[in-house]
Amino acid sequence: MIRTFDLMSTQQAQIWALVIATVVLLPIYFVLILTRWPKPRCVHPRRASSFRPDLVPKCIDTIVIGSGSGGCTCANLLAQSGQRVLLLERHEKTGGCTHSFREKKCEWDTGLHYTSKAMSLKTRRPGAIMDFLSRGKQAWTPLDEPYDEIVFPSDADTRPGRPNENSYRFISGKENTVESILNSIDPSDDLLRSRAMRYMDLCQEINNCFVALGVSRILPAWLSRILVGNRVDRLMKFAAMSVRDVQHAILNVGYTAEDLLEEGCPTAPEGPDPDPSIRRLKAVLTHPIGDYAVQVS
Repeated sequence: MIRTFDLMSTQQAQIWALVIATVVLLPIYFVLILTRWPKPRCVHPRRASSFRPDLVPKCIDTIVIGSGSGGCTCANLLAQSGQRVLLLERHEKTGGCTHSFREKKCEWDTGLHYTSKAMSLKTRRPGAIMDFLSRGKQAWTPLDEPYDEIVFPSDADTRPGRPNENSYRFISGKENTVESILNSIDPSDDLLRSRAMRYMDLCQEINNCFVALGVSRILPAWLSRILVGNRVDRLMKFAAMSVRDVQHAILNVGYTAEDLLEEGCPTAPEGPDPDPSIRRLKAVLTHPIGDYAVQVS
């Protein structure tokens, strides 16, 4: 019995030593990985040139095709890590949906024309990444409030005594945006207000799940399960649902996010929504999908 006890004590000591070593050494390992970055190189402003085979530099490590946000980001990170990167773009301008053009004395955006406030804050994840990519040279212009306004045709089918505005204003912050929109639709409908907030919260959760998906792709599986949990599984279930069905489930039926996952998402009936307030709210909340803009946080 004494030998068994000693053996168990030895095994327990080894297990605890392994646990302590993991807890102490693992953070040190990640710190070393994150801080072992090549020294910044000098930034030399250069204009892109039309593609010719004789202009391709020798000994290219990576070729990135497409100069949109994703392509430029990948090329930037690879170049800063020490690789020789060739970035190819078939259009006359680089930048993808982030560039603008002028026509008939007017300036037009090809897609993205404003972004989250977090992009300008070095203490937030998007801002920290942007600051690293641009070496701190990216300047941001604050937007006035409301930061966006959309206009729909007038709707003759509204509830009696309710506002019938055809303009809807977006203000920074989920609560402010919902309050502003409801003031243009039905300020007295507290149930619709709470369901609209529930829908916005679901959008925020899905955004966070995308971050978790990215983290899960770069970490070992065992560590990903600890840090990410079930958020990727939740994302995949939400991704199988359509926006139309989710809006019907939350705004019409009153589902929560957990109801959607546990009971499934009900199919929305065909045709326009019979409730004029909900119909207008759905239209306003859906517009960013075709707007290619990011809701300001």
